[in-house]
Amino acid sequence: MKSSIDNYIAYQEIPVPEEILTIEIPSWDAAAQPVLDRALVEYRLNHDAKATELTDGMVEQLNLPGIASVSQLKQLGMTTYEKRQKEAHYYYKLLPYILNYYYINSNILMNSQERDAYVEEYMQQVQGYAEEAGMTVRAYGRQVMGITEDNVREVFEQRALEDFTFKLLAQDIADRQGLVLDEESYERFIQRNVLENGADEIALREELPLKRYQEIYPEMALSQEWYDYFYPQIRFKINPEVTLPM
Repeated sequence: MKSSIDNYIAYQEIPVPEEILTIEIPSWDAAAQPVLDRALVEYRLNHDAKATELTDGMVEQLNLPGIASVSQLKQLGMTTYEKRQKEAHYYYKLLPYILNYYYINSNILMNSQERDAYVEEYMQQVQGYAEEAGMTVRAYGRQVMGITEDNVREVFEQRALEDFTFKLLAQDIADRQGLVLDEESYERFIQRNVLENGADEIALREELPLKRYQEIYPEMALSQEWYDYFYPQIRFKINPEVTLPM
């Protein structure tokens, strides 16, 4: 028996709760403050160690590209914070919700050998990331991935199963759409990334040869579709009672 998936809904129809799409912050001033604080520290180090409050003149002396006032620096801080938090929220909260939804609400047949091999490979990758960060898997899960449950390893194993479900889903959608992944489509993919994204053609071909492209392109395409659809829906809500997420 080969692993398969059916009886699933389109991602646009997934009922995503409001709290999964919302990032609560105490204020936008609080979001921008770390950038202002770092600028003041930089000014103290290079100009006046006794400076206590950032001014437009002080910002000008920092020679920041395109930034000549406190208000501009504050806007930069808010924009930077918004982008960073939306990215983190998408990958650490919204995307796991979507993956879990498909895992729970789809008809999935998993070949035990395929499933176990995928989970093992997934856990080896997690172990590698943890070692690169100089952490245990538990510490990596809690501090980097934001896992709050005690059984961190079990959470990772569950995410592996959800990730495997996504792989089946992407391939099934590609098959239903009659997606053709031949040498011609591969060349179009390479040239599009070179021309539109400035990718290095030689490096891209080495990192993603034809066979690998054929294996993972359905996942790449569906991942981008989900990002383009869900990311713009993430919104911020002001709640003075919360601590600023960092």
